[in-house]
Amino acid sequence: MNTYILSTDVGKLRLAIGDHQLTDDATGILPNGNHYTDDELLTFISVAGSWQIAVPMVLRTLSSQYGTMANVAVDGYSESLSQVAANLLATATAWERQLESMGFTAQQYWLAFGSVESGFMFSTNSALWETVDDA
Repeated sequence: MNTYILSTDVGKLRLAIGDHQLTDDATGILPNGNHYTDDELLTFISVAGSWQIAVPMVLRTLSSQYGTMANVAVDGYSESLSQVAANLLATATAWERQLESMGFTAQQYWLAFGSVESGFMFSTNSALWETVDDA
């Protein structure tokens, strides 16, 4: 089921990622033109802990999906799906910077991704982090 109610976290996430034209066929944000389901968006929100932190997670996921697709050219029309992926990644990075300016911390990003094994490296916009084994 797909809903777009701005008073809900799913609705806010849909608005932020541009997946809110639910009445139009093939206008979804996914590469195949589909929309995320409410359950899928709720999963992102649940993992992230808030719809705000879910936004860059969804955008990075979309970037990965578009990045694996070839560029398309049909009857004089062409679309660079690799550029779409790059734009999604840039937007995710902008969201992360905004979240950091609002006081969200790198620890909250860690929590959003669950447990991470020792030695795993990841970056935020302000630092490079390495997980360590406390044992």
